Amino acid sequence: MKKLALTVFLVTGSAALIFSCGGNTKSDQPADPYAKCPKPAWVDNPNMEGGLTAVGIGRSHGGKGRARDKAVNAGRTELARILRTKVQAMTDRFFQETEDDMQPDHSTAIDFTRDVSRQLTDATLRGSRVIQYWTDCTTGEEYALVGLDTAAVVAEAKKAARAAAEAKALFIENKANEALEKMDSAIDKAFGTGGGSQQQ
Repeated sequence: MKKLALTVFLVTGSAALIFSCGGNTKSDQPADPYAKCPKPAWVDNPNMEGGLTAVGIGRSHGGKGRARDKAVNAGRTELARILRTKVQAMTDRFFQETEDDMQPDHSTAIDFTRDVSRQLTDATLRGSRVIQYWTDCTTGEEYALVGLDTAAVVAEAKKAARAAAEAKALFIENKANEALEKMDSAIDKAFGTGGGSQQQ
């Protein structure tokens, strides 16, 4: 009888210990901070098929609307940076391929790059749109996914580049058409629409 009582005591004690340990293990695990506001994939990876996208973050004591305005402006600033990078890539490629087609007094691409970037940025950012908002419930910050249609950007880039080239009389007259075709090709490659991969 004593053995039976001892066995019951040991089994009961062991069970209580197991449940106790299990409970502590569960309570030690941190809760998911984003359970109430799941983070969209675009927050960390804003790539969008068929478009150029960027994420902006905003915070303001003026309320949610003001914070969202800041997030949109930050997103557009990032889009402008992406556009400048792509124009620089286009310019570098283009000037290497058309060096022999240039007028003798055009040895630098700096002015051309600046002019095209400014015109392209001004024209395209007006057409940018907010695709989605997200509120980070852990920080109160507002996120905005801002995008541009790639086809529209490429068309505007070609228009801006041609205008800058003509304004600067960049090319030798009898080689201008060939140079402009190379410019279009360089723009397509820079923006990932000419067989290359789109990169931000």
